[in-house]
Amino acid sequence: AQTLKSEFESLNMGETEQLDEFYLKLNALVTNIRALGETLEETYVVKKMLRAVPSIFLQIASAIEQFGKLEEMSVEEVIGSLKAHEER
Repeated sequence: AQTLKSEFESLNMGETEQLDEFYLKLNALVTNIRALGETLEETYVVKKMLRAVPSIFLQIASAIEQFGKLEEMSVEEVIGSLKAHEER
């Protein structure tokens, strides 16, 4: 569990990496950590995701952090917002 948590903490999205690829890696880590009985709050995962995106997403990530209710957001909602930005 500690190794997976360490991987989770160091995870960052590459500049050329697709959002879907990053989400799959993040989701796999979160699922494995939770499967081992560790608690990983959704809000914590959302905040990590927003910190891990490359500079192309910084503007939308900042807007989500400022105006979104992170405590109520799911990872899927954040991905949806980021994907809408990516497609523009």
